[in-house]
Amino acid sequence: MLLREHFAFSHSYIAYALLRGETNIPASQLSTVTKPTVFDVIQRFILFSSCVMACLSISACSSTSDASLKMVKSAFDNPSKNIEVAVLKPNLSYLRVNIAGLDALMVKGYIDQDKNGAIDVWYSSDGSVMRIQKNRYLGSVGFDLNWVNVLVKDVPSFSFILSNDKKTPSNPYLQSMVPFFPVEQYFFSRSRTVMPSYISMQDERMSISVSDQTPKTIPKHLMASLKNKELVWLSEKPQIIRTQKNPTDTFAWYGFEKSSSGFREVISQQCLTQDFCITWMPWPIQ
Repeated sequence: MLLREHFAFSHSYIAYALLRGETNIPASQLSTVTKPTVFDVIQRFILFSSCVMACLSISACSSTSDASLKMVKSAFDNPSKNIEVAVLKPNLSYLRVNIAGLDALMVKGYIDQDKNGAIDVWYSSDGSVMRIQKNRYLGSVGFDLNWVNVLVKDVPSFSFILSNDKKTPSNPYLQSMVPFFPVEQYFFSRSRTVMPSYISMQDERMSISVSDQTPKTIPKHLMASLKNKELVWLSEKPQIIRTQKNPTDTFAWYGFEKSSSGFREVISQQCLTQDFCITWMPWPIQ
């Protein structure tokens, strides 16, 4: 391997390892990065091709990695500033992503096997990486703000929550009483590390429930593309603890469309702060 390729591979290896939550990174890999700006280097100067090669080489031989690299790069052969008319490869899966107000296309390049379910790894043309597990944000590298080491425990499935949602009674009198009953909530725990500040949150108590409100944080142009769909929304947010000195302001929304076969998620949003939200939807719209 050429020195230049080895250097790019080292940075990609570290980025992907950190995203997965690995801490036993070999010293030989860390030695290739100039301290103390390792995370700046990871986020700003990862080459797209080497990042894909590093991720794929974890479980594949070099020939397979080369073929997959060409496949993922081909997704951006015909870039277009207007995503509405961008030429897409029919054999690839895409996400339309809005990161803090900026739209981009991401392509699925890898599926990472995990005991809690498969993790879809998505790439943008500038080398950013985002991981999604069961339609939930599980970390990223390359955005202005990122989470790594994301771990969720005892998470109820979206289908379970939606299928157990209490239906509105047909009796008019009972309908009038619905607002006075508490919304049924489900709970789980989440741990994460915020980058580049490296602030860690451990076992954060989260609640998720069906909401009768349409989120105001979803970009209007994305909502306009879904105007013909009747969506059911799930709201996810941390539980405020009185003894907590710095309560987090993160929250998430998940929009589902009901069909004969069940519920299908059509749009999702994870807000890392009140002002920095990542919104994604399968593209093109089905």
